[in-house]
Amino acid sequence: MHLFRYTLVGLFALGLLIAGCSKNKEDVTFDVTYIADLEVEIPPAARSESFSSSTTIDPLSDENVNKYAADIKSYEVDSLVASVTELTGDVKLISGELSMYQSTTKAAWTFENLNLSVGAAIPLDNNNGQWETLKEIFSTGKIVNVKITGVTDVGDVDFTIRVTLVATVVADGN
Repeated sequence: MHLFRYTLVGLFALGLLIAGCSKNKEDVTFDVTYIADLEVEIPPAARSESFSSSTTIDPLSDENVNKYAADIKSYEVDSLVASVTELTGDVKLISGELSMYQSTTKAAWTFENLNLSVGAAIPLDNNNGQWETLKEIFSTGKIVNVKITGVTDVGDVDFTIRVTLVATVVADGN
């Protein structure tokens, strides 16, 4: 009978030990902001006013994303805005495309007849599921390419388009 009691007490103690050693991971949620500046220079003697500018975003440049990179469960895009931050003259964007991509996965927005001015916003909506594509792209943790191409109505102008993405990230806690 004593052996049975000692066995039960031993099993109970072992159960407490195992339960105490297992770590309960809770999700960690944090916000990230990524900024990409696209600088466009159209020369004065341009025969064509077409342009192209590109840059990259490194998702791991955010301290929390870097810390939890292997444990990220999801990205949720909260806002995505493109705005003109610098401009040297009056210009109209006759047509253009802004894209964010990795290899074959691409989110893109097209524009026509946009008058550019400092502070002007360029719509980067989710009408075609672009934000869902961005969630997929950023979830890889790899470099994201950001590019704008287009045609303006004049040459001899420089402008900068700033793309700002704000997202909520969920990761397994440590």
